[in-house]
Amino acid sequence: MGSAGLIGSSVQADSYRGDGGSGASSSITGSAVVRAAGGGGMSQTSTYANRAVGGSGGIGGDGGGYPYFAATTGDVNTGSGGGGSHLSVGGGQAGGSGVCIIKYKYQ
Repeated sequence: MGSAGLIGSSVQADSYRGDGGSGASSSITGSAVVRAAGGGGMSQTSTYANRAVGGSGGIGGDGGGYPYFAATTGDVNTGSGGGGSHLSVGGGQAGGSGVCIIKYKYQ
């Protein structure tokens, strides 16, 4: 299970945004892989760099920056959340498709 995102604020300022949670890492495939990162929340910003970012290096979708930037989707096969946004810039985006991991003992 991924972790919760940061809590944003309802004021209209570039620095008040809710970034996506960091997700969860597992090594079931033999190397560390992060899944289930949170999507960033919408922010009211005029600067691309100040919009809310998706968790875990961007596998969670970035939040939209009203009124200029659209949100992005979560990465496929990670189960990560999509970014939130205002309807005027496309609305919130879809999360990445899920992943099912089955662990069993080889006999």
